[in-house]
Amino acid sequence: LSLAARLASAGEQRALHGTLQLPARPPVPWLQQWLEAMFGAAVQPLARLPDELQASAEWRLLLPATWRPQDGPPPSAQLEQMRLQASLPRWRSDALALREVSAALDLNGHWQEQRLQLTCSADSRIAIGRLSGPDDLRLDQLQASLAGLQLARGADGSLQLAGPLAVHTRRLQQAQLQPQHWDWQGRLAATATEFRLSGPLRNAAGLAVELQLQRPASGELQLRGRLGELALAGANPLAKTLRGWPALLELSAGQLQAEGSLQLPAGSAAPTAELSLQLAEVAGIYDRSELSGLDARLQARLHDGQLALALPQLQVARLNPGVPLGPLQLRADYQAPLRAPLAGRLQLWQADSQLLGGHLQTLPVALDLAHRPLALAVQVRGLELAELLKVYPAEGLSGSGVLDGELPLRLEDDGLHIDQGRLAARAPGGVLQLRSERIRAFGQNNPALRLATTALEDFRYDRLDSQVDYAPQGKLLLALRLAGRNPALEGGRPVNFTINLEENVPALLTSLQLSGRVNEAIQRRVQQKLQRRD
Repeated sequence: LSLAARLASAGEQRALHGTLQLPARPPVPWLQQWLEAMFGAAVQPLARLPDELQASAEWRLLLPATWRPQDGPPPSAQLEQMRLQASLPRWRSDALALREVSAALDLNGHWQEQRLQLTCSADSRIAIGRLSGPDDLRLDQLQASLAGLQLARGADGSLQLAGPLAVHTRRLQQAQLQPQHWDWQGRLAATATEFRLSGPLRNAAGLAVELQLQRPASGELQLRGRLGELALAGANPLAKTLRGWPALLELSAGQLQAEGSLQLPAGSAAPTAELSLQLAEVAGIYDRSELSGLDARLQARLHDGQLALALPQLQVARLNPGVPLGPLQLRADYQAPLRAPLAGRLQLWQADSQLLGGHLQTLPVALDLAHRPLALAVQVRGLELAELLKVYPAEGLSGSGVLDGELPLRLEDDGLHIDQGRLAARAPGGVLQLRSERIRAFGQNNPALRLATTALEDFRYDRLDSQVDYAPQGKLLLALRLAGRNPALEGGRPVNFTINLEENVPALLTSLQLSGRVNEAIQRRVQQKLQRRD
């Protein structure tokens, strides 16, 4: 320890001007006693300072004229223009590694009747060139501004640190986050047994979250966060912040709000967490589907190692992958162990949508996602055949009628299956009209085909039903049975048809998307995908 001081009397006070150089060795016993008398046990770590620590101080201390150093800490003192500087090239613990640590503190304060108060002035700061931690955490050029922060010691020896605090890092990297700069500015309140931080956290992408971090005397670490109403039009700071944001999801309108909490108990107890998410009037694109009017509420809870998700409300005004659906409604709950979050139990309470003038609906069902297959039956009611034929790209084909049925879905490891689904027309039937010069010319040299094409030019059916099968490769098979008549054909005698149709559904949707049934952004995605295949 190197200490130089000059004590001068000035009326009823003495002014002590001094400088201090603190190398790696611990303070001498008398200085350790002084510091412990003023700051308590908080200064005990000074006896174990790193070998490479360099510290210096300059100060002006106003003392009573009658005070002598051998008397111990003075009854009162005024500290002016204290400049404390310290530097440490590197420091490492089990979880953290620091490089190029430096501190520069400008302090003013006073000591009286065992009470101490120190205030950091405008230029006080702590800087770290690089901080490295777990999960690939790295912060470059981390700096904390301490201007206005106050340290107070009560007459009972208690310490309190309180006041404004601002933290900035030029670049934060972490496995789940996009690298960019972050800022936090708020207030700190801390004692020897507890602390609290509160204020907004912002990043370069425009994300702003109100945070509150505290540790009460019980030792439990508590974190609360609130994301105010986030407008998604024009920019989406979440996509520019989270590495895991789906690359195929683009949101262009709507609002998002969220709030959550996390509790880390002292000791080995499991953490608990809660999250509430609200979406309103959201519009955008997912993969090659356009969505609009999305309203949803999601609630998540982690307790005793179990993850619970509740979706009490999800509504989509319109979902268009090439064939428009909506309004669509969904209600569900999900529970899973945290160690296997994708192997839980899904309780589907409601899933229904309007489609082509009709209605798709599933009955409530519980699905164990850890075991295949997953079975789900979709009820079809009131599907308008005229609307279906408008979107189906078949030349000269139109008709009328209302279809009902059931599609048993089965999800296997290789994808989605439909086995022996059924669609049938309601009584009294309807009309099918296939009027195509190309097809008429094709059947001119075949009497049976000519009879069939003539009958289908104005076919009044009283029976239409089909078996529906679908394979994961996208192949849809329809075994169609028709019974009816054409009034203009042989006096309207009965005609029966059995027609087997095969359709590649992904190729059909691609054709519909390129035909202008979706917006230009999706058409560009489809064209780019086709070019990559070529």
